[in-house]
Amino acid sequence: MNVFACRLPNASLPQIYELGAPSETTFGEGPLRVAVAPFSPDEEALQYPVAGTLSSIPDDIFLENRKEYNFSFATEEEYASYIADIKSCLAGDTQKKIVASRRVKVTTTKNINTLFKDLCTAYPEAYVFVLSTRELGTWIGASPELLLENKKGKLVSVALAGTRLAGTAEEWDTKNRMEQEIVARYITSVFKSHGLQCDEKGPETHRAGRIEHLKTTLTADSTSIDPSQTYQLARNLSPTPALAGYPKEDAIEMIRRAEGDRALYGGWFGLIEPSGDFRLHVMLRCLWMPTATEGVAFAGGGITSLSDAKAEWEETRRKLATIASIL
Repeated sequence: MNVFACRLPNASLPQIYELGAPSETTFGEGPLRVAVAPFSPDEEALQYPVAGTLSSIPDDIFLENRKEYNFSFATEEEYASYIADIKSCLAGDTQKKIVASRRVKVTTTKNINTLFKDLCTAYPEAYVFVLSTRELGTWIGASPELLLENKKGKLVSVALAGTRLAGTAEEWDTKNRMEQEIVARYITSVFKSHGLQCDEKGPETHRAGRIEHLKTTLTADSTSIDPSQTYQLARNLSPTPALAGYPKEDAIEMIRRAEGDRALYGGWFGLIEPSGDFRLHVMLRCLWMPTATEGVAFAGGGITSLSDAKAEWEETRRKLATIASIL
């Protein structure tokens, strides 16, 4: 059985859906459906029509929806070497960045319904989800980052970059501000390439559990473009420099060489309403769960010419702790 459970940011009640067979993703009016795209822009995005609602997530989804991924696991020394290679490629150019990610194996004694409920409680401002399908396996997480929303004729995207401990009193440093500016500038350029003029709000500090980020909200009028253009806008946005780097093509190529397949980590997912409105979030703070008791958690950080390897390792450790603390 294909299943999607979700709790929208600041919503009171979650929804659990049974999904039908996947097809090619389209935007615009149609049945209620779930859209999912992997990290790689070369891979197909899928949509799953909602077939019905469920009272709970079936415990046997791990048996039904088996999908194997060949993920690698870096030591601190290997991660530091990766960052050194990135900085060498950047050659001191402050306008470029590459997002390096790593994974860790985790275990849990909680069942999937308890994990979902605990994530909803711990992260009220996140898009909490469980996605389990035969094609993609089982993924669970609490995403803090909106990729693109279309609601009542208005498009909204968010530039979320820079990371530090929540409640830090000092001003944001140059490295984090530079990271965030690159993401905001990229999103603005993609909107403009579709003939859309952006309004910006921010940057401001946005808390996500134990850590916080810099956030800029970008909005535009969507009434001037049709659904096919809106779909292409979402595909062009992803992965943003907050997930891959900038320039995007160069960053993705290095990530493929160094990390291999990121699968759904850094991709996007969300509901498309019958009206054509939608809300797509980046798949972050997530786990791939091959069994009911085992998982692989993902975290990354933006590497610029100002990055320090030890600080970047610590940043990923904090991000991994955010999701692992619920287990």
